[in-house]
Amino acid sequence: MRSLINSLKEKEFTIADLCLLIILAAQFCFLAYVNLFCNEALNDFDAAGAYVHILDVYKSRSLFPATYGYATTMDVDSTVWLGALIFAICKNVFVAQGICNILVILAYLFVIREIFQAIHGNREAMLISMILILVPYSMGMVGYWNLMFVGVACNTVRNLIPLLYFSVILDLYDADRRNIKCLLKFIACLILMLVTSISAGFYVMLFGILSLILCDVFIFLKNGNLKALMDLRWVCHLLMIVFCKLGLTIQSHMGFTARSTEQALIPSLFFTKNISDWFTGIFMMFGALPENEHIGLFDQIGKVNAIKYGITLLVLGVFLYYLLRFMLEKTMPNHVLYVLFIGLIDGLALILLDTGYGTLIYEYRYHIMPMLFLILAVGFFLDEKFHLGNPLIKFGISALAVVGLAATLYLSDQVALLSIDFNDNPTGEVSSVEMLKSIDGLMEENDVDTAVIYTAVMGAEGRKLRAYGDTTDYVLYIPSEGEPSYGWGGSSRVHEKKGATGKTALITTAEELAMAPEAAVNNAKKIADIGILEIYLIPEGAIEL
Repeated sequence: MRSLINSLKEKEFTIADLCLLIILAAQFCFLAYVNLFCNEALNDFDAAGAYVHILDVYKSRSLFPATYGYATTMDVDSTVWLGALIFAICKNVFVAQGICNILVILAYLFVIREIFQAIHGNREAMLISMILILVPYSMGMVGYWNLMFVGVACNTVRNLIPLLYFSVILDLYDADRRNIKCLLKFIACLILMLVTSISAGFYVMLFGILSLILCDVFIFLKNGNLKALMDLRWVCHLLMIVFCKLGLTIQSHMGFTARSTEQALIPSLFFTKNISDWFTGIFMMFGALPENEHIGLFDQIGKVNAIKYGITLLVLGVFLYYLLRFMLEKTMPNHVLYVLFIGLIDGLALILLDTGYGTLIYEYRYHIMPMLFLILAVGFFLDEKFHLGNPLIKFGISALAVVGLAATLYLSDQVALLSIDFNDNPTGEVSSVEMLKSIDGLMEENDVDTAVIYTAVMGAEGRKLRAYGDTTDYVLYIPSEGEPSYGWGGSSRVHEKKGATGKTALITTAEELAMAPEAAVNNAKKIADIGILEIYLIPEGAIEL
């Protein structure tokens, strides 16, 4: 943040600069508030797995805890390791993750600043780009907001890597910027590439870095200058590929296969559906289209959807403008050309590849990385217009940006807060957060080592409760299924014990208690009722896991 403020002091401030800076600061404060005070309410089915990962890293004192059940990636190309370190200090996993998110938001602002400084861009265009990146677009378990800046934000580091590498590439065009800071940024890129390759396979390479490399190949072939092969960019590209391969090798030796390494071409039967899902997913990622419900245009949410629809059209329109301009003029500033390649190659890849689950390109999470670059393209477009020197055009754009962004954030942030469900709870009476905190407090009060959640009504809530397991190991056991629900996103600490060992609690309902083993039922001692839940202490080993 200090470097951002220093850059703002370099040139004379305008009223528009000041207004945009205030809007940016307000949005940063809003995101910080949500991360520090609302993450517990944002805990959901997927997020709980990431919180368990942080707890397992902390408890095992291992970067790759053998107790954690990995899913489609190993999740270490997120803030898990940093979260475990901060958790060791604050002892609150939700606050620890929130602090991580705040630090990553600052990293995004730093990288965007670096990109605009490398192209000698306009300050207003830079601030507008920063604000557009931080807008709460789609929300929910796999929405832009949750994947990027709040909750466990599991995709935020992954999506930052290509932007950081983009800033390095732009630095290499300017001899004055080939300095120690550029070197440190590149070293950070190599480390992050290694980690993300270990964790997520070649996802970041395929959807981010490869497009940048291919753009340089195109520039070389277009210019036909053999001396360009001596440029440092090619050394950087080679090292990024080497570190990606090294990460994949390490992943294979660890016996894990990330989902991205299993990618397959879409069958012809689903080709047209994939195109439809790709296009629709763009609008859904931006929060422009409501999901499975009719919303009035003049309702509060309807107004926000309409604004986000306009932002989506703006982003796509700027991309098409640059694409058509390049086709007609056969020339384009290099920084814009990189963005065009990201948009074209990622769009083609998402259409041709089976990204999984067959729904809106894996719930539109794959759209985020290229769309971050296309949001930057809007900043590049505005930078061009600001440099035209026409004061009327500049005033009009500035006024529209200030008013439009202020209204967008005000309305969007309100809807974002409404999306945080503080009261949802299938077990009745108290809110989900209050219930989970009450249960965990009860476990701590009774020095419980293992708590068996023995009820089907706690399917999702049982997973959420795992995130509170810093002193108690929670295991979800669905009686109708006849076995514990461990699998991905959970810890196997309890299951490795081959039973509920230590002081044991049973969380169930009156109806399902009868399904429990006789040794547990006959010796159960009730200690509390929470909603429809009944909580008992049972003998050690009374339930085999």
